[in-house]
Formats: sequence, structure tokens, C-alpha cells
Amino acid sequence: MADLELQAAVKQRLEADPEIALQMQASAVLYDHVPVDTPLPYLVMLQTDVSEWDTCSDFGYEHRFTINVWSNYEGTKQCRDVLSRCKELLHVWRPTLTTHTAVLLRWQQPNVLPDGGHV
Repeated sequence: MADLELQAAVKQRLEADPEIALQMQASAVLYDHVPVDTPLPYLVMLQTDVSEWDTCSDFGYEHRFTINVWSNYEGTKQCRDVLSRCKELLHVWRPTLTTHTAVLLRWQQPNVLPDGGHV
């Protein structure tokens, strides 16, 4: 399945980046399901939408996903810095996939939202 292969490639790229690890003051961990009692900060990747993206000669899918940064840092700086680095690593990146071909990866609309005292 292309979505799982894409998720694995994004996970590998973000978790291998020393700058994200430094910004988060820990090793960068990207979850798709967060274990109970996981300490902050961490990243969560959610698959939000897969839709057909066919042409006359080829078939394919558009995958839209969300990356959330969860942090207990006071203010929004840590989240903004991590999101900025995620954009540098992912925008217009063409991951090498084993069984599928990634045509385009674009970064869209970063948001930083407070949630019950955490960002």
C-alpha cells in the first residue's frame, strides 16, 4: 500500500534528522499511534485523505497527511521551529519508494494551536 510506504519514508527522514532531535531536546519520534504516557515532545503523522489522481495514460493517488508536533514548551517557538524544519525536509522532496513512485510532495498550511495548556 502506497500510504504505508510513504509514511515509512517520511518517518525515516524526520527521525534521522539531527536538527529536529536537537529542537525537540530528544530523539525525534514520529508516531501514527501514540503510546499511553509518552513524554512530550513528539511528532504524530495522521493520514487524512487519499483520493484518485488519474490521467488519461496513468493512474495514481493523491495522499494528504498531517504532521502534529506535541510539546509542553511554554509558547509556540518549539512547535514553529520543528514545523519549519519539517518543511525544509519534506517540501518538494521526492522519496524513493520500493513499490510505488512519488511524483510530488508539497508542504501546505502549517498551524500551531494550543490544547489544554500544551501546544
